[in-house]
Amino acid sequence: MNRANPVPPLQTSSLLRLQWIAWGVLLVVCGIAVVRAVLIDDEVPFITDAKSGDWITVPWQPTADLIAVLPEKPPSFTFVRRFDSIQPSRETRLTGRALRTLDLEINGHMVKVGPADGAGWKRGFQIDVGRWLRPGRNELRATVRNVHGPPLLTLSLQGPGTETLSTGRDWMVVGPNGASQPAVLAQDSRIHPESRQLPSSRRVAQKLAPVLLGLFAASAVLAWGIMHRSRPRILRHAPTITLLFVSAVWATIYFYKAFRMPLPLGFDAHAHLTYIDYLLREGKPPTADYGFSTYHPPAFHTLVAVISRVTGIGPSSEWAAGLYRIVPMAAGWTTVWLTGRAARRLWPEEALRPSIAIAVAGLLPMNLYMSTYVSNESLHATWVSASLVLATEMILASAWAWRHALLLGVTLGLGLLTKFTSLALAPLIAGLTASRLWIVDRQPVQRMLGVGGALMLISCCIAGWFYARNWILFGDPVVWNLDVPGKPTWWMLPGFRSTNSYLQFGESLSYPFFSGFVSFWDGVYSTLWADGLVAGMIRVSTRHSFWRYDYMTLIPALALPATAAMVGGFFAFVLESFQTPDLRRKLVLSLLTSVLFVLSFSLFFITLRLPFYAQAKAPYVLAGTLPLALCCAQGLGWGTQRIERFAGRGGLVVFWGWAGMLAAVVVLAFAT
Repeated sequence: MNRANPVPPLQTSSLLRLQWIAWGVLLVVCGIAVVRAVLIDDEVPFITDAKSGDWITVPWQPTADLIAVLPEKPPSFTFVRRFDSIQPSRETRLTGRALRTLDLEINGHMVKVGPADGAGWKRGFQIDVGRWLRPGRNELRATVRNVHGPPLLTLSLQGPGTETLSTGRDWMVVGPNGASQPAVLAQDSRIHPESRQLPSSRRVAQKLAPVLLGLFAASAVLAWGIMHRSRPRILRHAPTITLLFVSAVWATIYFYKAFRMPLPLGFDAHAHLTYIDYLLREGKPPTADYGFSTYHPPAFHTLVAVISRVTGIGPSSEWAAGLYRIVPMAAGWTTVWLTGRAARRLWPEEALRPSIAIAVAGLLPMNLYMSTYVSNESLHATWVSASLVLATEMILASAWAWRHALLLGVTLGLGLLTKFTSLALAPLIAGLTASRLWIVDRQPVQRMLGVGGALMLISCCIAGWFYARNWILFGDPVVWNLDVPGKPTWWMLPGFRSTNSYLQFGESLSYPFFSGFVSFWDGVYSTLWADGLVAGMIRVSTRHSFWRYDYMTLIPALALPATAAMVGGFFAFVLESFQTPDLRRKLVLSLLTSVLFVLSFSLFFITLRLPFYAQAKAPYVLAGTLPLALCCAQGLGWGTQRIERFAGRGGLVVFWGWAGMLAAVVVLAFAT
């Protein structure tokens, strides 16, 4: 590379200041986005005072079904309350809010309370209504329409000589069919009855106690034997041994399970198969208005269609289940291999942490079950993982390699052509990789910006046509199945959010299935460590029989230490990225932590905009498997050092007993 006119060396204090500024800006921007969404943005159905108990809604039964709505004709629900007024006063005041549009009627008089489209609903209204009241019995009718969720209403009526009135269970609600029923308090945190159809983790643990004790004892004895006899030799080859073990588990799942699974099994599998069928029939990608999942970029579906066309195995063939799952299974395993490669680059002199990283990526339930379903998630995770590995290689290399830069642009482009999530990741990965030229090689800032732009240009050459087509056809480059012009939209319960959903956790430790109805954190946790949404089924009773749900129920509780290690490892990486004098390692750690942060924040933020129980789903951040596994390896590696220091080898034996038991339970849940 041309090093003419090099930039003076970057001072450590200056770089540290830049890091603080970068993280500060990122946190401030995210904080502002959340505050704006919660308090200001009318498109975000977040109610800030749900605990006060004055928001009421229709008594929806807990269901995992999609609820379809015609945007131009949303259903109307009329909340009715009769009240007494002795001597009405013109000072009687009505205040309230409604999600979303509100028609107000008092004693037959229509009262205008705001824009017809519901704009400004979070600010609410306050009007004097005394002129429409009369002595004796009065009736207040509030008709609420909401395209994207249930109708919500909060009202308060106060004034001299009039019964004080507020929304509550004493209101009635009349539905579109004319049926009347009592209103209920709005709650976005509820227990789904289906979650109680399977026994709790405590009951399962009691039933399987002998098995669990046996697995713990076997793992502890094996660890004791390795530590006392052949530790150096075994540890030297531990990453390879771990990868071989994980590969055997994946091969077992593929040949023993995937080949026998019905083809339409999995999250939106029918819709993904419709996409593939269209490609086979028409030879081109469908548009977003064709089917439920045809808004997705086409890379995954095209790859499966090409394999199907070349082999002559169509969806009706007895070999279809195995063939259609080759791509997600191969992609999921490749992510494991890429994780191992990144771990060896991050810890070149170690064997323990790379082994843990491979085991975590390979046995993470989220990666296992998503890779057995026909979906684009696993392939997208592979493109992102490949991009991270290439970026790591380029940053850590002694010299800049343009061949790797070209490959990085290609993998970023393929990620963009597989899933919209890469729109947030590609610029971040490209920018931090290119910053090596300025921070490490001390090239001018213009060169860094030019290379970052070149990486994005390569990716746009691969994926740009798809987004341009969307823009031309629909006026939106990222149109999807909620906002296709001229098509019905849909929503799922709860349809709104409050602080209740974000301030509790624990349901998933006892009843992991459908625990996302209780809280955001339970939804994410239960789908990270278990198939908590039972392959997208709407009820537990219709779950498929290819997983061992008794063992799966145990995983979330057993995985608490591993989860703590992930969180601790993340913050340890952030801290090391500030403290290490190695500029290359500083960049790599900044890349890994920022990618994981952006993915996690994106998942959190999207549940504000789309407040559906199934939206709090860990597979939406499956692309973060590699950095997540590395964080867990860092945390558990640190933990083993502290355990050995304070509890000796006896403590390590207990630790490896737990780790082996957890790994074995995962294998029993998914591979037997």
